Amino acid sequence: MGDQPTDEERFIERIGIQFDEMGIGRTPGRIIGSLMINDPPYMNMNELVEKTSMSKASISTGLALLTQIGFIERFSIPTERADYYRIENDFWKKSLHTKITALSGFTQAIDEALSLIGNKAEDEYPDRTKTLEEMLAMYRFFENKLPDLFEEWDQIRKDHFSN
Repeated sequence: MGDQPTDEERFIERIGIQFDEMGIGRTPGRIIGSLMINDPPYMNMNELVEKTSMSKASISTGLALLTQIGFIERFSIPTERADYYRIENDFWKKSLHTKITALSGFTQAIDEALSLIGNKAEDEYPDRTKTLEEMLAMYRFFENKLPDLFEEWDQIRKDHFSN
């Protein structure tokens, strides 16, 4: 990326930062950002290295992670030796599921914290206990509501975006 970044470079970096904030990492985000705006909407590793100015090792690691978590798919073109990568159709839904899975793990951790501090904390540190109980209630609330929201989204997607 040169002195003055292009609009494409700024976009790719923005997606990289968002992925980093999600806990997935900046490199996978840059890969997704590149694939989102590339024409055609797929690239091989060398093209990604050139587009992002990142090392081949970094791109390789990012591609492996994104493939493993189902955000991109690897495919081949019969006349070419290189593998190509494109974004999976339901990538955004999988991205949200990743965040929800992390929340579920955090819910378990809050529950464990409440068990560890036990009833003694209610007398000694009532604010801490109240905060943890409220966090737990909120996370459980969202965990209970999200399956219905995904079901509703699937119906909207089927009605409006299916071929």
